[in-house]
Amino acid sequence: WGSAPTSLQGDVTFWTKQTKLSRHIPLPDVLAWDEEDDVALQQDVEAGQEIYISPGLRRPGLPPDKKGVWEDVVALCGFVLDVDIFVPEKPDAHNATNLPIDGDDDDLKIILGDAPDPSLVVHTGYGMHLWWLFDHILELPNRSSREHAKSAYRKFQQPFLDRAANAGFQLDNTATINHVFRLPGTKNW
Repeated sequence: WGSAPTSLQGDVTFWTKQTKLSRHIPLPDVLAWDEEDDVALQQDVEAGQEIYISPGLRRPGLPPDKKGVWEDVVALCGFVLDVDIFVPEKPDAHNATNLPIDGDDDDLKIILGDAPDPSLVVHTGYGMHLWWLFDHILELPNRSSREHAKSAYRKFQQPFLDRAANAGFQLDNTATINHVFRLPGTKNW
């Protein structure tokens, strides 16, 4: 979000799996994040909280019991692909068993095909979130722009889903502009 225009108004949503509650923090506060904020977040993680974040900036003022729906997204910083991995030491980590195998780079190469390398890879414990960040924040000021972003996200993710299916793997379709993904550095309890 560091490249966001200073005029952009919105909240970064941090959602906690255990409580099903969100913290909606205004973008300027997130950009001014300091060590004290890191300590507070780390305390939540050490307490066993699974914390998620979205590539979609939310409209200001959402209550804590709301994660935000696609109509609440006012900007997008990129697209994310969720790849669940089969870990032999933890075979029950996922319901699906037709997953790429942990440590098999060839499986991931099949799924990625000739796509550019992701900007960021978040290892989630039993999978990974691959983030492709935009060069510039995509502002979504109205319903039409959000509809266009939803369509573009689906078109971006579909080739990965197709390549995975053709190889016999299952990938979750997470091409929704309001989806949340594991915050880098947090644990998958």
